[in-house]
Amino acid sequence: MALDSQQQAIEKTKAARNILLALPQNLNADILGSALVLSDFFQKQNKNPEIVCAQKVPERYLFLPQVELLKKDFTVIRDFIISIDTKEHKIARLRYENEKNLLKIFLSSPQKIEERNIHLTPGAFQYDLLVTVGATDLETLGELFEKNPDLFFEKPVLNIDDQAANEHFGEINLVVPEASCCAEIVLDFLQRQKVEIKTPAVATLLLAGIIEKTDSFQNQRTTPQALGTASLLIAAGANREEIVKHLYRTKPLALLKLWGRILAKINLTEEKNIISAQITPEDFSQTNTTSKILPQIMNELKDTFPRTNAASLFWTGGDGESKALFFSPKNTLRLKLEEFLATAPQGEYLLLSEKNTTPQKLETEINSLLAPLV
Repeated sequence: MALDSQQQAIEKTKAARNILLALPQNLNADILGSALVLSDFFQKQNKNPEIVCAQKVPERYLFLPQVELLKKDFTVIRDFIISIDTKEHKIARLRYENEKNLLKIFLSSPQKIEERNIHLTPGAFQYDLLVTVGATDLETLGELFEKNPDLFFEKPVLNIDDQAANEHFGEINLVVPEASCCAEIVLDFLQRQKVEIKTPAVATLLLAGIIEKTDSFQNQRTTPQALGTASLLIAAGANREEIVKHLYRTKPLALLKLWGRILAKINLTEEKNIISAQITPEDFSQTNTTSKILPQIMNELKDTFPRTNAASLFWTGGDGESKALFFSPKNTLRLKLEEFLATAPQGEYLLLSEKNTTPQKLETEINSLLAPLV
């Protein structure tokens, strides 16, 4: 009898010892909480989990228990094998020296050893299993995938996600679009192994994902299953008040006013999931804001449209140049803009500047560059 995806995931994780949890760049409470719960579970199973993401944890999520376990700087270690046919070339002695950043390996043999007799081949990576959480495709992992493609193609991948747009890139795809969030999928994974949620920290991590994905139980993701799961987690000690305080703390009135004006004229290309908006001098003056607030506006935009492929905000800078603040979970789109336009990193966003043009023309130029890649 064929195993379902959950049972396949259980069997695969049981067999693994060194597990890499790789997270996409568009971090949220659901992705972080789910990954941290899995890490806690794997540790209790005497495994060696490691959580990595190319993005720094946004400040609003620093309250999550054990969030410090996530690493941004990540180096893959793998074996490289030097092999010699000892049938024809007997090795009497082997030693090595490491001097001034140069490793020398000495082979003593009664026969002559030539370069063609020595072979260097890549060996195994230190991980047995890769687990992605909330990534629709490998590209959304950013530099984790770009710098280590061999790792993701040579090792089995368990792909956990709740998005219908997921590309099913894993050996095992635990993709459940009808779930309210990844936390719900992870909880099912644990419960099938008779794991009970007994600690407030674990309960809080899972509840944070549900609350954020359901917009505090106000959007269409608020299913009876989500409500029942939330009730179970609160009974297990989840700190709902702490979650709400950090995810929905009071925002400045000026920010809300500007966000309201932008929402009224936002441009959404549905087939491409590309979002853009023009911000006029009047928008800034009427809300008593400046362009310094736009990274916070971009945060609101990402939360409101979590599946966007690219988002841009356009305005005229004080120097008269046309400006744009750009975000994409897909690093190829970001690299495309860096190739053709003057850009400067601004945290997880890109700041673009163009002379002798208008914000409207800059919007057209950027969207035309992006559209073929989405």
